[in-house]
Amino acid sequence: MLREDSPLPKGYVIKIFPDMKLVMRENEVLGSGELRDLLLAILKGRAVDGLTSESGGRGGIFYADTTGLGKVVIRGYRHGGVFGGVLGDRFLSPERFLNELTITERAREAGITRLKPVGIAYRETMLGSRGFWISRRMEDAKTLHAYMTIFPPAREIIEKTVKAVTKMHENGIGHADLNIQNIMVVTKEDGLEVSIIDFDKAFQKNFLSPEERMRQLRRLDRSLLKWLPENSAWRRPMTRLRFAAAYCKVFPEIRPLLKEYIEGFDRYERRYRLGWFLQRLLGGAKKPL
Repeated sequence: MLREDSPLPKGYVIKIFPDMKLVMRENEVLGSGELRDLLLAILKGRAVDGLTSESGGRGGIFYADTTGLGKVVIRGYRHGGVFGGVLGDRFLSPERFLNELTITERAREAGITRLKPVGIAYRETMLGSRGFWISRRMEDAKTLHAYMTIFPPAREIIEKTVKAVTKMHENGIGHADLNIQNIMVVTKEDGLEVSIIDFDKAFQKNFLSPEERMRQLRRLDRSLLKWLPENSAWRRPMTRLRFAAAYCKVFPEIRPLLKEYIEGFDRYERRYRLGWFLQRLLGGAKKPL
């Protein structure tokens, strides 16, 4: 269960059912019963009208059109890597779920994401907690990966992606899985808006070290190489250097680390490709949505 000293994000309350607990916005708690029934159906593998699913993430992604909460996205929590094969979707406590909710709300306040959480839900058993993340569906949005498969590199999208990432780092938020699947591009009448999502296992500090920021930038760069075709213009060194140059304007102290990465890129790429090969060999690699 949640620790007694675990603070909830402002405006959230705990709704307790005999078989499930939900942490939801106070003004949306009337929809908790419908949501609880929906989550129980997912846990038991029952078909529900209006509920669809697709592979993605570690615990699968579900889409539902609810009466009280509108269109929602549900993601199940699941361990990755070696722990995934042993522990699956069981966690010692729901603290990890609450951490994602807390940091997402901080990111919303800072303008880093426009994702609107509905809340989290978890069910406690003798074997641990099973949890879900629930948010409203972002309309007129596609992943940066999907955007890159359609449109060529352009100054607007590069600068707005850099702005979102640097704002996140300025606010001391460290993203555990920064990649082109976890950055959304929203089409608006006055242009594009970039929004970072999926703050599972994220952390927040007063200050992120250059090394911490560089690890996230390498992960983002790595995702281009992993998921985009060889002939994609987004994979070209000059396109990626434009992103690096724009980031350095905000954080010039990271230049030495970026220089080291660029100069030793052949070594990094060989390491990446070995890791991807092992993932495929072990059946752990997932295709992007």
